[in-house]
Amino acid sequence: MWGDLAARPWTLSTSDLLPRELRVRAVSISRWMTRPADVREDDRRAAAELAAHHPELLAVHAAYPLDDLRAAIDAARTNGTGAALLDINGRQTSK
Repeated sequence: MWGDLAARPWTLSTSDLLPRELRVRAVSISRWMTRPADVREDDRRAAAELAAHHPELLAVHAAYPLDDLRAAIDAARTNGTGAALLDINGRQTSK
């Protein structure tokens, strides 16, 4: 949930994590920008690999122009089948 647009608290119990030895790790974009260049490049490479091999993880419901932020937020809160993107070029697309 980029930007925490879910409109409800994220709930996760230890029983979701411990049996599978999972952990939650996050970084904000501003903090990520202060990381060393080689770390950021590794992150970009990992993201490209993920996108290439698992496109289903990056499903997009619709793209909204930046000046239609309210519609994008509403879509992110109500749509359960993909991301709502902000398009800085101002194009609107939807499925």
